[in-house]
Parts: sequence; C-alpha cells; structure tokens
Amino acid sequence: MTYIHDGSYWETANGDIFHSIPGDESGPNPDSVKFIQNKIDSLDHYFEQCSEDLLSIAHAWDSIDKALTAKELFKVSAISVEAEGNREWEICFETKSDYKWVYIGLQFEGEEIVSNDIST
Repeated sequence: MTYIHDGSYWETANGDIFHSIPGDESGPNPDSVKFIQNKIDSLDHYFEQCSEDLLSIAHAWDSIDKALTAKELFKVSAISVEAEGNREWEICFETKSDYKWVYIGLQFEGEEIVSNDIST
C-alpha cells in the first residue's frame, strides 16, 4: 500500500483491481478497508446492478458485439471510496482486451448509481 500525502488516501491493488482508500499517515481507515472487501466479495451483484448502464454505453460503438453480456465484455478494474463514512464510492469497469477499450467509472451514493465517467 502507498500513502498519498496530498490526498490523504492509500492506494493498493487486489489482483487486477485497484483501490483508493481514505486514511491518514497511520494507515487506511479500517471501516473503509472492510467496505472495499465487501464490494470485492459482491462483484457478481455489482455486475448485475451495473449491467444495463455498462451495455448502454458500450453499445454506442459498432465494433462491440451487442450479443455479449456485461460480464463477458467487462472486467472490474477499480473500487474506490471517496471519503470516510463510505457513502460515496466508485466502481470502475473496463472492456476486456479483445474489445475496443472503454473505461467506465460508475459513482455511487450508498447503493444508488448517481453519475458516470467514460474514457475511450
């Protein structure tokens, strides 16, 4: 884990999934670490919850096969908590290497998707 002084957060990765976790120099916030772990343990749930948004965005490109499910097309690349209290957080998906690269960050408040960021 690496502490980012100017942002007061920690960066780390769990396999291929990057994390940004609030904390201070003494370490990441323990509740936020548990929160992130819970999200990792629930990835199938978030694929299901985010599927419609992911496919709606991906289908804007003709080169992406419309028959694929979100789980076939995307992988989770990041889960981040914005602040202590864990109310605002983000899960990011990117297309698997066989497809046009599309990166979608879905921002949540609690369990509700409130916005997105898209990069290509």
